[in-house]
Amino acid sequence: MERELNKSYAICLCISPYALLLYMLVAEEDKAKNETLYVLGKGISRIVCDRLSGIYLETINGNSLKDKAKRFLSKLQMRGFWRRQGIDVRNHEIFAQDHAVLSILLRDVNYKLLSDGPKYFSINMQEDSTEYRRLLAKRNSLEGKLARLFYGNVAVSPFGDNAQCTDVYLTEEDSSPVLRNKILHVHSFQELWNGSSEEKRSFVNSVFDVSLEDVSFLNRKSVIFFSQPLVADGILSESDYMELLKRIFSRYDHERLLIKTHPRDKYDYRTLFPDVEVYEKSVNVQLLVLNGLKVERVATIFSSSVDAFPESVEVDWFANAHPVTKAYCGGTLKPHRRFNDILSV
Repeated sequence: MERELNKSYAICLCISPYALLLYMLVAEEDKAKNETLYVLGKGISRIVCDRLSGIYLETINGNSLKDKAKRFLSKLQMRGFWRRQGIDVRNHEIFAQDHAVLSILLRDVNYKLLSDGPKYFSINMQEDSTEYRRLLAKRNSLEGKLARLFYGNVAVSPFGDNAQCTDVYLTEEDSSPVLRNKILHVHSFQELWNGSSEEKRSFVNSVFDVSLEDVSFLNRKSVIFFSQPLVADGILSESDYMELLKRIFSRYDHERLLIKTHPRDKYDYRTLFPDVEVYEKSVNVQLLVLNGLKVERVATIFSSSVDAFPESVEVDWFANAHPVTKAYCGGTLKPHRRFNDILSV
């Protein structure tokens, strides 16, 4: 949709559908539709970005020396992003996720943080959390010190753990030392959805291409498996991931099972599991639940998407069923609700 922005428009920086949905529901309807410059990438499809007339950030994947060199050059070029756009970013209200490449766009400005997922801070940003320890180690390493020099403080202190982050938008009460001295805005997705007009709901659904037919299709399945880009992120090898999936899926009736792919997950599930339905739209499960998704059981290795469901839904958690994923999660990454901790498959 084409738009002409006035001088006081907001800027929304997102790389996940969760944060984008949060912004669109938090912002007033006209602001979300017509008075926001969207800069999107990574886990959000280009099609979604185009529907918002946004600027799309390409992602360079791969771990070869060539890929790493390309990523480094691309990140250096991102330092001049706002200048190339002809935008004085300091004159605009900024709502943002602040990790990955987006941190470079926040080098010299204050911003309002959009939550990365349900209970993200309680799970990941405690002093003893695996992810926080990982971030802290990187921050204090030579690589981290160079990143701060080249890309700014936010690049090594993301998820609001810096003085430039003034506000944090959450979808539920959360706790972490990182949240101290921040202005917290806590509104559940359901609360925000209930307070939205039919026109705004229709707009949000149209951006993510969610229809009643999608929800009806999903509701025909009793078990949904939420995938993650574990191969793309280098956590599991392709062969290890395939073997783990085979063992996980053997626990369920394939006629009643559906795979909901992560927006960044490009694994070829259709070819490897031809008798299992796959839903690949780049939309977070929270929006599907708001539109009436109901399911008996959800399963995942360690996706936080399972926290979107009520306690009446069974959760099968496979993080501890493989030594690599168990080590990666470090015993602290787990659902913030009742779940079945599957220790072997």
